[in-house]
Amino acid sequence: MVDDETQILRAIDKVLGRLYRVTTFSSAAAGLGAVKALTADIIICDHDLRDGLGENLLQLAHQLRPLMRRVLHTANPPQNISSLIDSGVVEELWNKPMASDEMKERIEALLATQTDGGDPKHGGDG
Repeated sequence: MVDDETQILRAIDKVLGRLYRVTTFSSAAAGLGAVKALTADIIICDHDLRDGLGENLLQLAHQLRPLMRRVLHTANPPQNISSLIDSGVVEELWNKPMASDEMKERIEALLATQTDGGDPKHGGDG
């Protein structure tokens, strides 16, 4: 999770950290370092970060880790959100604020549809 609002990061870590391995970063630079170094199923990123735009970080995540699910979580979606979604840079737009129960449900839905080289990771025919 990348967000420059530390209170959001603390709340996410507290609530979701019970169910998932959650790693939080408060800048685009730190988030990019994590995308390069860590393996994660999902990146959830705010749009307006102090040191850059979340859409740029998600673009790099899309290039470096194409199987990583990409979510833009923001109160102010960019004007080009449709093109970001159409191009696959952003898979889902989540509006702030979001209740933790809704976030859990959406994460579960993303994980349930996640693929690894075309084969479903969770569930499937097999």
